[in-house]
Amino acid sequence: MAGQRRDYIGLLVTSSSDEAVELFNEALRAFVSFNESMIPYATKASELDSSFVLVHCMLAAYWLSDLQPPTDARVASHLEALKNGASHQLHLTEREKAHVRAVLYYGSGDLPKAAEEWTAILIKNPKDVLALRIVFRAHFALGQFERIRDVLSRLLPWWSCHDDLYPHILAYYAYTLEETNQRDRAEELARKALDLQKKTPWAYHALSHVIEEEKDAESGVEFLTSSRENWKDSLYGGHLTWHLALYHLDLGNIETVLAEYDSVLCDKVGGFLGLVDAASLLWRLSVMGKDPGRRGGRRW
Repeated sequence: MAGQRRDYIGLLVTSSSDEAVELFNEALRAFVSFNESMIPYATKASELDSSFVLVHCMLAAYWLSDLQPPTDARVASHLEALKNGASHQLHLTEREKAHVRAVLYYGSGDLPKAAEEWTAILIKNPKDVLALRIVFRAHFALGQFERIRDVLSRLLPWWSCHDDLYPHILAYYAYTLEETNQRDRAEELARKALDLQKKTPWAYHALSHVIEEEKDAESGVEFLTSSRENWKDSLYGGHLTWHLALYHLDLGNIETVLAEYDSVLCDKVGGFLGLVDAASLLWRLSVMGKDPGRRGGRRW
């Protein structure tokens, strides 16, 4: 029978299994740090407790953020669980009910309304990292960088360098600063995040954008090449490889660009966003008059 337990942040969660909650905790850490181990942790938790709503919310939001349609089996099963059972549990907390509403809005195509729900959750629960991680990607998809910057600025005082997820949240904030034309501050906070935790993918992403804005491709190549072991296995490893390839493209290192495409972007990066990176790199080569050969046909 489902009961109230606490996640590792200290927030109440509804689950019938202590083991499922422990797996959820690991999935949360992995989700926020863009580590692909989130998927097996969360999947196992849902198998142990099929009515664990926050696990269904996490997995549905993850696949939806990868631009998978609601009819995709990886999304549909979790949306169905939220619609036809888990969402009707009377003993869910108000926070959990709000998460369910948000994900169902997301699944119906109303991402702005979903983002409003997650933002409201964070006003009452500023350390709800599930809501924080999902709303960060939601505003990212909507191009609403000022909004998520402001959300994060309100949340940061609740965190400290002693919290294991703090470097990642700081890196998210750094990225939003860069996207709202505050490059110096963005660089400062991204480097602070890396001082605290070397494996912080969004810090590398924020700094990659700063370097790109400064048109310093040589520094970009050195930065991402020297740090590659720290980001290559993250969920953003493919996108950071794309940034590295763009620096090489700026420098005219066409063979290196093609090597990066062949070794990473062609086959090893999944999902719709991976396709966008791969296609956009081939398009850039074509615009520059460089023939990428039949590489597009290997992927599509």
